[in-house]
Amino acid sequence: MDVTGHFIDESFATDMMKSLAAYKDNHALSDVTVVAGTTEFPCHRIILAAKSESFRLQWDKKEDKLNDGKVQLEKIDGDTFSNILNYIYCGEITFTEDNLWDIWHAARMLKIYFVTEKSKEFFNKTLSLDNCLDYFCQVKHLDKKCLQLTLDFIQDNFLKLLHLEKFNSLKVDELMCLISGERLNVEHEDDLIELLLKWAENDPCTSPSRSQYLADLIECTRYFLVSKSFLFGKFWCNPHILSNDRCKALAIKMIWYHSHSYLHQEWCPPAAVHRVTSEMFNLLFTLKAKSNKKFELDFISLQNQTYRISFEFNCSASTLRAFCQDEKVYVCDGDGNIMCYWFEMDRLSAKRQHEILKSPFCAVGDYLYICGNGESSKATVSRVRIHSLFSSKDGELPVQHIGLSDFNEKSILNVTSIENTLLIFCKSQDKVAITFFDLIHRTSTVVPTEFGPPSTNHVTTVRTDSEVFVVEESGDFWRIRRCQRGKGFELVHELILWDQAGQNQVQLCGAALVNDELNVVLFSKQPRPDSLTNASLAGVFDKVKLIDATSFDSDCRADNIFPGVIHIAAPKTKFVQKEYKAHGKVTPSAVPAVPRGVPLTLVQN
Repeated sequence: MDVTGHFIDESFATDMMKSLAAYKDNHALSDVTVVAGTTEFPCHRIILAAKSESFRLQWDKKEDKLNDGKVQLEKIDGDTFSNILNYIYCGEITFTEDNLWDIWHAARMLKIYFVTEKSKEFFNKTLSLDNCLDYFCQVKHLDKKCLQLTLDFIQDNFLKLLHLEKFNSLKVDELMCLISGERLNVEHEDDLIELLLKWAENDPCTSPSRSQYLADLIECTRYFLVSKSFLFGKFWCNPHILSNDRCKALAIKMIWYHSHSYLHQEWCPPAAVHRVTSEMFNLLFTLKAKSNKKFELDFISLQNQTYRISFEFNCSASTLRAFCQDEKVYVCDGDGNIMCYWFEMDRLSAKRQHEILKSPFCAVGDYLYICGNGESSKATVSRVRIHSLFSSKDGELPVQHIGLSDFNEKSILNVTSIENTLLIFCKSQDKVAITFFDLIHRTSTVVPTEFGPPSTNHVTTVRTDSEVFVVEESGDFWRIRRCQRGKGFELVHELILWDQAGQNQVQLCGAALVNDELNVVLFSKQPRPDSLTNASLAGVFDKVKLIDATSFDSDCRADNIFPGVIHIAAPKTKFVQKEYKAHGKVTPSAVPAVPRGVPLTLVQN
C-alpha cells in the first residue's frame, strides 16, 4: 500500500517575498535592464512580469528585441521607477503630495493596478483647499471619477478659493470647466466676472492672447446678474472688454437687461445654480388681506421657508395688484392708489393716486398695459410708462389709448402676456374666456376655455418669455403658447398637479417658477390637496412644492385673499451641459418641452 503525504509550507509566501526583496539590489541573476530617465535598473523579467501587465504583455508577445537587453521607459524618471520597483519586489509603496502624480502616471502606464488604486485613495485622503486647484490640473489626465470629485469640491468651496492667485495659472479649458459647473457656489456674479478679468490681465505673453477667450468664459457665467456699479465700473472700463467686440456686445446686452425689467423674467442666464444677487432673490412677494380693511405686503423666503411682514397699509378695496421693477415693489389698490416700496431699504419710497389704475393691468417691459374703463363691454386697452407713475402729479398720468377689446372690465380675472400679446382672462357664464389682444396690430380675439372660474375670482398664472401656464384649483395645469405652425395660440392640458377628488377645492394665492420647482402658494383655511402628484414638465420644472402660507400667520382671511404672488428673480429653465473642448466654448442648451395632450383651441388672428 502506497503511503503519500501532502504538506503546505505556511511560511512559503513570506519567505518567497523576502527572497525576492533580496534580489532587488542583487544584480547577479538579472536578465534585463530598465532605463528610466538617465538611471539604469538591472531587473528580473519574471518578477517584473508578475506585477506589471504591461511588461508581461510585452514579453509574452516577444516584442522585446532590445538593444543590449535594455528597456527604455518614456516619461518615467529614475526616482519614480525606484518607488515602483520597491513595490514590485517588496510590496511597499510610499506616497507624498510631491510624488503622487509621477507614481500614479507610471502605475497607469505599466498597468500596476494596486498602485493605481492606492494612488486614488491617497488623492481622496489629501484633497484640501490648499491643493485642490493643483490636484484639478493634474488629475484631469488620470481618472474621470477623481476629476469629478475635485470639480465638486472646488465648486462647493468656490467662495473660499476666489482670491487665490493659483486661478491665474489655469488654462482656458480648465477655468471654463470650473466656472460652468452646476454646483458653483458664488454669492455674487461680480466676484466671478472679476476673477475672469484678473485671469486675462495675468496673461503670460502666450499666443494666442488670453483676452481672445474672455467672451467665451463670460458666457459660461450668469453675467446678466452683475450689479450696475460693477457693470459700469470695473467691467465697462476694463481694456480687455473695450478691445474685444464680443465682450463689448455682451456688455451692451447686460446694460439692456438692467434697463428692461421684463427681461429679468425672460432671459435665463447660462447653466449654473441660482446665485444671490440681492436681498430680493428667491423670494415670493404676497399681498394679503387682513381684517378691518388692512392689508400686508409680505414675503416668503424659498431658501429657508421663513416669513416676514414688510409693510402694512389700509385699503378699502379687496382687489390688489402688484409688480416689480428695479429692486422695488409696486402695489396698486382698487382705489387708484399706487405705492412704491424699496425693499432693500425697508421703506415706502413714494405714493401717487391715478384713477386709471383702478382697472386691471399687466406689466410688459417698461409699460403698464391697463385693461378697462368701467363703462361698456368694449373696454379700452391703454398703456403708460412705469417711470411716469411717480414723475407725474396725482391724476395727471400721460396715458396712451391703443385700442378697444371685447370684454367687460368687471369680469376680468387676470391679465398677463406672451411676448407682444396680452392675455385677458374673463368670466364667461360658468367658464373662463381668454381675450388675446395683439399689442402690435391692436386686434383682439376672444376664445372660450375648458376651465371654470376659480373661487378667488382670479386665474393663477405663471409667465415665462414665450409661454403662460395656468394652475387650476382642481390641480389641472395648462400651457398656453404660440402654435408651432401658423398664427395664433394653442391651449394644452399638460398634467394634473394634485388629485382633489372628493375634496373641497383649495383657494390658490399664486404660483412661481423657482430653481426648477413650481411653487404653489395657498392662503386658505381649507384642506390642502390630499394627493400631490410627482409631477414634472421637461424644460419648465422638475417638481411641485406647495407652500401653505397660513402656517406663517394665523390672522389671515380665507374669504378675501389677494390672488397673486410676485416673484423677483429670473426663473431657471432646465439646462443640460455639453462637453467642453480645449479652447472651446461651453454652450448650455435648453431641454425642449415635451407636449402632452391635444390642443383644445386654436386662436387665429
